[in-house]
Amino acid sequence: MDCKGRFERKIGTRILQNYVFTLYKYKELLEKRRKKARSEKLASVIISKFLSGFSTRRIAKEVRFSSWTIRRLLRNKLGQKYHEIVRERVRVNILPEEAKNQSYELGYVLGVLVGDGHLRQDCMILKTTDREFANVFYCFLKRWSGLRSRIREYDRPIKGKIRHVFDVSLFSADTARFIQMLGIPYGNKLRTWRVPNLVLSGNHEIKRGFLAGFFDSEATVRLTYDINCYSINNAGLVQISLLLSSFGIPHRVSSYTPKNRKWSTFHVLTIKWQHASGFADKINFQLPRKRKRLERLIEHNRKGNVNLIRDLTNF
Repeated sequence: MDCKGRFERKIGTRILQNYVFTLYKYKELLEKRRKKARSEKLASVIISKFLSGFSTRRIAKEVRFSSWTIRRLLRNKLGQKYHEIVRERVRVNILPEEAKNQSYELGYVLGVLVGDGHLRQDCMILKTTDREFANVFYCFLKRWSGLRSRIREYDRPIKGKIRHVFDVSLFSADTARFIQMLGIPYGNKLRTWRVPNLVLSGNHEIKRGFLAGFFDSEATVRLTYDINCYSINNAGLVQISLLLSSFGIPHRVSSYTPKNRKWSTFHVLTIKWQHASGFADKINFQLPRKRKRLERLIEHNRKGNVNLIRDLTNF
């Protein structure tokens, strides 16, 4: 009797386990169906927003997904239609013909792109932690192209710290192709950038604009000494030197090899404090902060020269 009871309990336990397992799988199946329904509903919302004119970046911000995920979903769901819509939207931002003429604004935009900017096949971007620089470039970009530019703010980790970043962009494949044809490469250009031939052989204004944009990006002003531009691209810095020479601004280019062999040799273009006033008169900065520092450098050195002359006279 005991064996029969144990056998019945064992059978009952197995039946109960099978029932629980079946119930669990059924709930799991229901949850998968709910998730699939929610994902299909979300996909339909994303597709409807995209077809109504929303950009993938704006949709990603609203649904809290990455732009890459949104674009992949749209490509999978819409197929060739997605690419047709994107091409049609890109054609809207056609660069006006007058913007292709030589001008100070075009020179400034090219100078910033050679410095801190970035060129992609569908847009040009400046990422910076400097609000002032972002606003100045945004104004120049809008004034030069006449197209709708964007400025975006967000926080991101940089070298272990959370920094506030400003993202200035102009989405236009036509504009990007024009800039690339001038000689500025797509993607990483740290070692490959060169001064465009349009600037080297251009008029006075486009050269001034290019130098102003480049120095706004790359130059530092030391109040007690000089103006410096650092780069690992010696060939590009030599071309900057040629542009400065065309304005009659004395300067020098030096090279330094770090003790650590893993580091690249870097090159420095230096404008000494004696010639800072000539740079201010002929080129100058567009960033108010750097312009004020340059004025303080000139004033500091002018007072120093006056005191030196006074001391020599008294001696």
